[in-house]
Parts: sequence; C-alpha cells; structure tokens
Amino acid sequence: MIYEYHAPLTGARHYNGLFNVIKSLTVIAESLPISNKPELQKFGFNVRKINYHKMSIIYTVHDKIVYIHTILPQGLLTGK
Repeated sequence: MIYEYHAPLTGARHYNGLFNVIKSLTVIAESLPISNKPELQKFGFNVRKINYHKMSIIYTVHDKIVYIHTILPQGLLTGK
C-alpha cells in the first residue's frame, strides 16, 4: 500500500523527538513530580507526566522500571 504524506520530514522529526523524550525517562523519570490531577489518577498511584510539544506522556515508576501508560494530546487532559 502506498501512502502520500504532506510533510514526511516533519513527521519523522516529531517521531524521533518523541522517542528521544521517552528514552530520556531512563535517566530522569523519578525526578519529575508526581501529579495530583484527578484526570491522571486513573493511570495509577504515583502517576507522572512529561510533555513533548503538544503531547503528554503519562507514566509511573515501580522498582526502577518506567511504565508508559499512554501518550495523549495535551488538550485531552485539560479539556481544551
């Protein structure tokens, strides 16, 4: 199947940037604050988030293991 993308380089840069932020969690995951926002509590105890552009990466850390629960547009978390 052939796909035609309007901005393939932009998409690739965005994907690589998102991947690099996720990879950085191996070092900085526990340094980010625990969120007390009610909309994030459904993802578990000690839930945290990190943003990349307009995306939020929701994760928890258990025994030095980072569990990424979801990646959402920030607007879905704030209701905007």
